[in-house]
Amino acid sequence: MIVQTQLLHRTRKLRAPVFAALVVAGLVSALSPGQGELTFTNKGTVNANTSGQTLIVQPGSGGLNNTGTLTVARGATPEISGAAGTLLNYNNSTLTLTGGIFSVTGTLQLSTNNARANTIATDDANITLTGTSSQIRYSQPGKSGNALAGFLTNGAKGSFTLAGNQIFTTTGSFNNAGGLKISKDSTFTVGAGGSFNQAGGKLTVNGVLAFSTTANFASGDAFYPAAGSVNIQKGSVFGNGGMLGANVKSSGSVTPGDLATTPGVLGVSGAYTQTSAGSLNADISGTIAGSQYGQLRVSS
Repeated sequence: MIVQTQLLHRTRKLRAPVFAALVVAGLVSALSPGQGELTFTNKGTVNANTSGQTLIVQPGSGGLNNTGTLTVARGATPEISGAAGTLLNYNNSTLTLTGGIFSVTGTLQLSTNNARANTIATDDANITLTGTSSQIRYSQPGKSGNALAGFLTNGAKGSFTLAGNQIFTTTGSFNNAGGLKISKDSTFTVGAGGSFNQAGGKLTVNGVLAFSTTANFASGDAFYPAAGSVNIQKGSVFGNGGMLGANVKSSGSVTPGDLATTPGVLGVSGAYTQTSAGSLNADISGTIAGSQYGQLRVSS
């Protein structure tokens, strides 16, 4: 274990370790920073980067509170274990993850012994899945599985990012009120014939926002529209080189490009309907689509 910078806050009233940066590497099988009723608080970075090894993080009964960054490198499999309620960022009653950054390229496993499966239905934290094998799983006595299988709401404080060719599929309609980014070559699929609904926040589509009823490429870059739809009630949509794989109805702002001042091309594989409350913002500085002016490319 290599501790780059370890800040320990130790007083007679509070003996909880507070880390600024902790890199876990080498042959470390367990990290038990908590004792008794102490709380393990990460305000900096905990980086689990040992491939092919399960690191068990087991704090004391005070729990683990991640207000900084927990990074899981490719091939690493850290496991947060302990009694019910050990991960203070997670509410097992509402199935909500809050606070802190969870940057996952390997496998993060939630093994706290809560009454219900440790699945995440609502994200009010900051989650990034990078790479085709990145995942968050749960494991409890008699049950285990994909912790994000029931993920259907990205809250107002939530941030969810797909990168590195990651493919993610929901089990039904998805609601976004925070930040959701689909990076280039990654795909976010709304499953079970559902729709994508945005009540606020920011959606960035540089990859594909697909739907379970969206056909694959028919020819060239043409899609058939999905049965589901993209409903932008509020908030903003950005994207360059991405595709919205359904009919779109927008009462928010849509910008072809990663920024309002950076032109790009954003595709819609269906009809585009804009209400009186909506706006289409395209930066224009020349005659070349995507580099000198923003273009919303609508297929029908």
